[in-house]
Amino acid sequence: MSKTLSLRVTERQLAALERLKRRLSQHSIGGTLQLLLGEKLREAEYTYIIFRNTAAGRFAFVEGDPTGRLGDHDGRSRVRV
Repeated sequence: MSKTLSLRVTERQLAALERLKRRLSQHSIGGTLQLLLGEKLREAEYTYIIFRNTAAGRFAFVEGDPTGRLGDHDGRSRVRV
């Protein structure tokens, strides 16, 4: 179940969201915000988990470990966060 929320953003934030939307290949700003909110909630729940953009897409990593991507060597996810 989902709910519709209203949010006010500055022009600067809107421009940044538009750029991020294109970079993440999202169809809408709402989809981009939903992705970012989901990631931030996971980061708040699981200490040391961060999300980063890579050439292969956006993935969860262990903070402070440059090779700490949460997945197997073939790119399949081992951990669902």
